[in-house]
Amino acid sequence: MTQEPVVQDRLPSGYENHYFYKPNLASGRIDSSNDGQLTDQLNFAIRQSVVGSKQWKIVVDLGEIKYIGSAGFRTLLSAHREVKRGERGGEGVLADCQSRVKEALELSGFDELFPQIELLPVGKSTHER
Repeated sequence: MTQEPVVQDRLPSGYENHYFYKPNLASGRIDSSNDGQLTDQLNFAIRQSVVGSKQWKIVVDLGEIKYIGSAGFRTLLSAHREVKRGERGGEGVLADCQSRVKEALELSGFDELFPQIELLPVGKSTHER
């Protein structure tokens, strides 16, 4: 699991210090068949996200995810709790959510837990806005 090399340039202004994570899920779905895999990946990414302030700040790219089931919501909730736990006061942000995923997040109330952002197009930096 690696961080995309050009991603920092695609993060909008204000998110440059967040760790970027893109789930490695071949199916394009987050459900009971792969929630364990996603949990392992997210736990690793959360630990990689520690910045100088000791806060855990992470952007999770859901751009290739077309469906999220209850197991996926459970995994996201667990990750949210881990990032916010104790004095760390970190932040979990979801990026590039497709319309069906956005709708599911809104219906479940998860849009209140996770800010959502759009990544900048490849090759366009925050300085070109």
